[in-house]
Parts: sequence; structure tokens; C-alpha cells
Amino acid sequence: MERLNHSKKENADISLKIEKIRNLLKIDYTEKEKNDFNKWKENLPENSLDNPIKVKNVNEIFNFLPSSPNWQKEDIKIAFQKEGGFTEKQLKEIFYGFSLNSPEFEIGLSIISEDKIYIIVGDKEGYNSGEGGENYGHYHPISLIEKIKEKNDLPEIFISGLMPSRGDLVSWEKYFKKGQRITRIFSKNGYLEVEAADNFKGFNIDNIASFASKYFDLFLGKNELGIKTEKDMIEYFNDKFLLNIKTYYRQ
Repeated sequence: MERLNHSKKENADISLKIEKIRNLLKIDYTEKEKNDFNKWKENLPENSLDNPIKVKNVNEIFNFLPSSPNWQKEDIKIAFQKEGGFTEKQLKEIFYGFSLNSPEFEIGLSIISEDKIYIIVGDKEGYNSGEGGENYGHYHPISLIEKIKEKNDLPEIFISGLMPSRGDLVSWEKYFKKGQRITRIFSKNGYLEVEAADNFKGFNIDNIASFASKYFDLFLGKNELGIKTEKDMIEYFNDKFLLNIKTYYRQ
């Protein structure tokens, strides 16, 4: 999804939808989730890019990730280093392994160098993409989508947690402007690979505003986007935002 914040420039209609979504889907945090996260934070080893947590394989990374969301919405980045570096397959394995227990919060992964990465811990609505490095990808939980009562008209790609959000577009824009061309969205159902054009200049503001309003409608069980199939979604984001999207589903 995305953290449900909006700028002053966004209209009152979107603001009302955001509050309605929060109330309808009951986006809150239990005492157990709060306590679990607080205990995890207390036990997390001190780390930084100069002093990363060293791991021999990606499975060790899961020992340092929380089981509950970042309910205080803090900026939490965990630095890891692996001798020999992280392969493309291993980076994907981090997301696949994370998804096994259907976590109810987002994480992001940034590549700092061949052997160093950041994992950013988010909450139920999104995560802070942070600065520095290459935005390799982030994870979409489907727990909020599962709470939607009327799903008959919703695109399957959205239900699977693999549709880009308004927040994703805003976040990607700064990376694409810096020259990065590819990023990814993961869910427990697979992942999307999103590629921007070589000469990316920025997204059309009106297209983002139009998409945002209709995107939030999906959480209210209404589909005004005209997207029904995976093919529709790919064509929509190519037409509106000049993004090339490929989908890879888990078998």
C-alpha cells in the first residue's frame, strides 16, 4: 500500500478517503504488536554502514528482523554486510524468506555497495524509502487488502499485493531522476520489476493526482481505474507513467 499521508496540494476528496480507509479497515496496532516491536528494538545490535551486522548467508538476516510492525513509524535502517557480496538471487531470497509468515508490514531494501545493504523497517501502511544507495525493492503486505469486504471488482494484481501505489510513484521518482532505472515490488505472491526510460524526467503531476484518487478507491472496494487484468495494469502504467512492468509469480 503506502503510508497514508498526503500533501497540502492534494484535495479534500483524497483526505476524506484516507480517513475512511483507516476507519473501515481498522488500521491500528495491538498491545502485543507494540510490545513485540519495542522488545525487538531494545535487542537490536548497534549497527551502521561503518559497523554493519556481518552475516555469512541471507538466512541469518531474518534473525535480526522484527515480527511486528514499526508502529512508532521511526526511521529504522539495519545495515548488513556479507563477505563475497549479495547476488541477485540472494536479494530476492531476502524478500521471499521474509514473506513466509505473511508479515503485516512493509520493508525496503537498498543496495549500498556490492557487499553492504540496508533493510528499512516500515509499518502497516508503508515505509520511509530513505536516502542513499540503490532502491532495490520493497515488500507489500496483503493484510489490509484481505480486510476489504467487496473485492469482486478489484484487479487481481491489486489483491495479490503487486500493484504500485501512489506513494511508490512518488518515491521512485527521486531514484529514477538520479539515474536508477529498475526497482521492484514484492509480495508473498511474487514480484514486479519496474523499469523507467533512459531519459526519465519525472512523472506528470496530473496523472499522479488522478491515479491517487482512484487508487485509494480500491481500498473502498471500488475500481474506477479501468484495470481488470495484469495486461491492463501493465498498459496503464506504461501509458500514464512510461514505466515498463514485468510480473513474476511464485510457483
